Amino acid sequence: MRGGVDHKRAAQFVEALRRDQEGLIEAAVADGWPREMAKAGFENHWQTWNVEALAESVRLELALVDQSPGLHWIPPKKVHHIWPALPGAGLTPVLVGMLLGVAQAVRPSRRGLAVARRIAEHGQWELMEPDGPWHEADVVVVSGSDETLREVHEQMAGRGRVVGYGHRVSFGVVVDGDSVDLEGAARRLAADVVMWHQRGCFSVRGVLFCGVRERRRRFCEELAGAIAEREERWNAKHPGDTELAARAQALGLAQMKGPVFGSGVGYVTMSDEPFRGKREAIHSVTVHVVDGPEGLGEAVDLPVSAVQGVAMAGDWRSARDEWLDALVRLGATRVAPAGTMQAPPADWWHDGRPNALGWGRVVRVG
Repeated sequence: MRGGVDHKRAAQFVEALRRDQEGLIEAAVADGWPREMAKAGFENHWQTWNVEALAESVRLELALVDQSPGLHWIPPKKVHHIWPALPGAGLTPVLVGMLLGVAQAVRPSRRGLAVARRIAEHGQWELMEPDGPWHEADVVVVSGSDETLREVHEQMAGRGRVVGYGHRVSFGVVVDGDSVDLEGAARRLAADVVMWHQRGCFSVRGVLFCGVRERRRRFCEELAGAIAEREERWNAKHPGDTELAARAQALGLAQMKGPVFGSGVGYVTMSDEPFRGKREAIHSVTVHVVDGPEGLGEAVDLPVSAVQGVAMAGDWRSARDEWLDALVRLGATRVAPAGTMQAPPADWWHDGRPNALGWGRVVRVG
């Protein structure tokens, strides 16, 4: 594909969304999200929906092909997007499609229908009903869980390309030391836990603690208190009967295994097992031991394809290169300070892969 990327339309679209922030928040409330959480969540989204940065990232991707003699990138004719219930999740790949100038349609989740309709009012693409014919496209971009991605792969077998977006697992790392403020680290991590009820790919589900056992226990207490405070601030104490029933069952099992820390909906447990990425219950976090960057391979039991972001806190910069090297080997696609995980930059390569090239086909000419 030769030529530039036109970002004018996408920039106008995002500006229209920004002017309609209150309307988007009202739509999120209609979809069942707490108003305070929705407001904070969209503040994160504005940092991600930076059209200039995203356009530059797409230009650089296409340049990889343009600068290779004999290669040509062919864009898809139409892309269908499958959106999850999280407000605004899945919009970034739609912006990529706008930059590429391809025809698009969005199939929202029933639980996220109000926000999807509000966003679609400002765009110029088709909004399908939740049971719409999403199969009929060259490419289907799935923003959701591994389970959703697997189902779409099965249904699209032999029909077209499937691209997963944001379907991995994130965790935190706290490197303790004499000058480390455990209360501050817990407060920052709690924001990454509670946002969107821990359903996003950047939601922290577990924490690896590098320090002595006594300090780990204190950190668990601090994190449990910080989660409760965040639940209060974001009015996130009433997630629904289904979530609370699952929490009650998970909490009972956790209490049989060891100490449980918590004064709100969420809770924290200490675990001597590796982190496996499971969401035990809403706003729940398991805290695991890691001796240092060299011990990450034993502390995390996840395939490389399952690891997303890592929220760092404490005195990790004193061994920054060692931690980063070990986290990259684990599969991490983004490492960021705790408290900022839910606001990835626009030019972040989703799931460690390019934002645009995977949609089309690269062919050799001549």
